Amino acid sequence: MKILHVVAGNLDEGAAQGAYILHKNLLASGVHSLILTNSLITEGYKKIHSVSDGFLGRMRTTLRMRLDNAHKLIYDREKIKFSPGFIGYDITKLDVFHKADIIHLHWICNGFIDVKHFRKIKKPIVWTLRDMWPMTGGCHYSLQCNRYQQECGTCPHLGSNRDNDLSTILQKRKKRSYPDHIRFVGISNWIAEKAAESRLLKNYKIETIYNNIDLSSFFPSLKAEAKNYFNLSPDKPVILFGAQYINSSYKGIDILLEVLKKLDVNTQVVCFGRDAPAVLRDLHLNHSHLGFLKPDELRKAYTAADVFISTSRMEAFGKTVAEAMACGTPAVCFDETGSADIVDHKLNGYLAEPFKADDIIAGIKYVVENPEYDSLSNHAIEKIKRIFDPNILTQEYIRLYEKILTG
Repeated sequence: MKILHVVAGNLDEGAAQGAYILHKNLLASGVHSLILTNSLITEGYKKIHSVSDGFLGRMRTTLRMRLDNAHKLIYDREKIKFSPGFIGYDITKLDVFHKADIIHLHWICNGFIDVKHFRKIKKPIVWTLRDMWPMTGGCHYSLQCNRYQQECGTCPHLGSNRDNDLSTILQKRKKRSYPDHIRFVGISNWIAEKAAESRLLKNYKIETIYNNIDLSSFFPSLKAEAKNYFNLSPDKPVILFGAQYINSSYKGIDILLEVLKKLDVNTQVVCFGRDAPAVLRDLHLNHSHLGFLKPDELRKAYTAADVFISTSRMEAFGKTVAEAMACGTPAVCFDETGSADIVDHKLNGYLAEPFKADDIIAGIKYVVENPEYDSLSNHAIEKIKRIFDPNILTQEYIRLYEKILTG
């Protein structure tokens, strides 16, 4: 059984990281697994074939990324990720494609794959849904728009008022290009349900296999030592939030700001991510921004926190929520999106009413003032080990592969 994972983006980030953890565990299970990627970072990773290797490879990848964003010159678009999927490689011409038994797609944008080439793939395809892009006319999260359930057009993310706009063209193009034999896998029940509601994917087989959490990187350690590492007071509870890109529209930064304005608990606010929210400075809020953290420091940040909060309006899974809980930190998030699969209300965290800032505040207080805090923490660790262990989830994928190959 030979699996070719097709993954866009650097392997140390986001969706590509989840795909790499699966790939690594497949190798450990004796499965022949290979990653095809456009990642600019490949050193230290096993069994990788990157189209970005060498000077010319990097130049082609950079050019394709820029061309994939050319629509910005035409549309007055919102600050939300939108990918046409017009530009990309024809993977069916590659030797690694011909050697594979199953093509496993993950996140494929940034000019990596042109969807029209899917028509040429006669091999079995598994496509893990790591955001909403496979089911929309170009956006990665639809937010307030439900037009992906019928026909796209008049796209709010493009600032368009035309029924037949770029999103309509892209949705129709995907419909023509997707073969009938794709098996879609949601990384949460929420994203699988969204797929089942969509015009593009509703007639396909869709199942859920949760995203995995690297338990070798995220695990409990001493909270006092972690607080001391970041020079945080041991006497005030620490509220932590963060993401690779905190300011992304779907992360609910506006709700987060409302929470921080209203919060009357005497706390320390800490955030991490590549882009510090400048608006926090406008609040004159005493906070610490840790920047982009590698796994070891990120584990320490999760451990130093007394509660992790997520105010995302849409989230295919909620990886930061699960990673924090793996480190023993209870989480507060909305009872909506993929994160609702991770948190059990008042058992290992708090599920707030969507999308109420006041209930997030109630959740923070419930956690940090809870006399049974250690119980919340222990239940958080147990839930992640029981449900999101990569070894368990890898076996679910192996069973899916075998089922597909044996008919």
